[in-house]
Amino acid sequence: MVGSLVIGVVAQMSTLWFPVDLQYAWALLVLIVVLLVRPQGILGRAERVG
Repeated sequence: MVGSLVIGVVAQMSTLWFPVDLQYAWALLVLIVVLLVRPQGILGRAERVG
């Protein structure tokens, strides 16, 4: 639920500074960055592997 809230807010707020056509591109970019930085999720705990 937190992830969908973040994506929705980013998509809507990006229209203030960028064209509406790029609305979902910025949301997708934020999604990719979050998955690269925190692959366990926004609220997930880091687990030790090995």
